[in-house]
Amino acid sequence: YAIAQYGQTALRDVIGGILVQSPAPGAFSYNQARMMATLASQLAVGVENARLYEREWKRAIQLSAISEVSRQVAAIINLEDLFGRVVQLVQASFGYDFVQILTVNDTGEAIFRASTGYLNEARRARGYIVPTDRGIIGWVASHGEPLMANDVAAEPRYVRDPEAVLRGTRSELAVPLKVESRVVGVLDVQSSRINAFDRDDLFVLQTLADQIAIAIEEARLYEETLARQRLEQELALAAEIQSSLLPESPPLIGGWEVAAFWRPALEMAGDFYDFLALTEGRWGFVIADVSDKGIPAA
Repeated sequence: YAIAQYGQTALRDVIGGILVQSPAPGAFSYNQARMMATLASQLAVGVENARLYEREWKRAIQLSAISEVSRQVAAIINLEDLFGRVVQLVQASFGYDFVQILTVNDTGEAIFRASTGYLNEARRARGYIVPTDRGIIGWVASHGEPLMANDVAAEPRYVRDPEAVLRGTRSELAVPLKVESRVVGVLDVQSSRINAFDRDDLFVLQTLADQIAIAIEEARLYEETLARQRLEQELALAAEIQSSLLPESPPLIGGWEVAAFWRPALEMAGDFYDFLALTEGRWGFVIADVSDKGIPAA
């Protein structure tokens, strides 16, 4: 005889079994079977609690790593430095085989920014672009939704990259980088193993994606601010040069009071004036007004 009793959780899911055997016939009684059932139930609760603890511990480690990556990412204000640091941090913190990040331009194309592996510099140098109708990355960029393919051979949206660092890619997971509802990029990880990713990986990348998207937007705004400040400084210098071309003061002409006032509507203007000393005590003056305003007129 043999008694086989399977432990069950409160949801009645079978999670394992206990098997007791004996070479003697009639070795087990009804009471022994009930005792085994009770033991199995207690063991099932213990196993389930251990699993829950393990999941929570893993999630705590993940959140700690996410927090550290997010903290470091948030401290980078240069976009190029940010992209390179992101892929290195994600790979080092979570052990993915290959990580790459792309940004999405106004026409919806995904532009390569950085990756782990030897192709990083070459692709950055030539401005590698992934069209929105090509592959998993293109699909995520155009739809704004994550895509997990644990067997790329069975994924119709997968397109093999002939230059891929992982020429033997078997699994791929890509998530959009979004600021509100606007897709600003794609974070992509790949593996040479089938079924390499699960819900935990999706949780990790989606959580990271939110922080990375914010960091990208803040770095972009910072660079725009710097560019605007540089432009303002250049315009101020140009306006100073332009004003130096005008007379420092009007001439003193007997019997006349002469005055001039010049103020551009914008930083610079297309207006000019000058006084010309002619022969025999005569004077001339010129006023020029180029149509339009600002830099084009200037």
